[in-house]
Amino acid sequence: VDEGVAALAEGREWVEAARVARRGKRQDLIPTTVLPSLLEAHTATLQDVDARLERLEYIAQRLVAIEVDKQAQLAAERRYADGEGGDGHDVDDAASDWSRSQAPSASSKGTHSTHSSHSSRSSRSSKSNKTRSSARVPKEGDPWEEDYLNKTRPPLVPTRGFREALRSLLEALVMFAESSHAATLQLRFAKLEDYVLQHELGGLAVEPPPPTASDWKITFLDAPV
Repeated sequence: VDEGVAALAEGREWVEAARVARRGKRQDLIPTTVLPSLLEAHTATLQDVDARLERLEYIAQRLVAIEVDKQAQLAAERRYADGEGGDGHDVDDAASDWSRSQAPSASSKGTHSTHSSHSSRSSRSSKSNKTRSSARVPKEGDPWEEDYLNKTRPPLVPTRGFREALRSLLEALVMFAESSHAATLQLRFAKLEDYVLQHELGGLAVEPPPPTASDWKITFLDAPV
């Protein structure tokens, strides 16, 4: 019975694990094996949800900053190509204007701009940069940072499977009289879900959910305490 209950709990089958424990007259395994496993899964999922949102927000911020730098560089290249000088303030102003107008789309769609006016030097270096980008995590400002951010963002967007697992966890928490933990997790995931929807990131998911899927929610957990 002990091994069976432990295996079920490890496999996230907490309700079945409790049933087996009761049937085997080992109710003591519920507070010592099943419940700790359930609460551990709650903590791990909560941390995962928070980390996903934090990372998505960071990536959006960096993609905007990268595009602003690109615009400033292109503006400078055009000015010097036209034989103009300047102290660079007008370039900074133009980049700032672009940032204010384009930040939402940059954060939602990613930054995949193609500028024919890039110098031949930067196009040559981009090939070697792609090779290096797969070898290590870039620092802010590295030439391959944008490509790395765009590649690492899709796995952060919750998939259909993630939502199903979340729903099962929420239901188990409720059944084990841990509604407060369930409500906290549901609230935190709702913030991640809202961010994904507002910035139209759902399509980036490895396994995209239906656009308006909310079947992961347990309705009464949203009610104010």
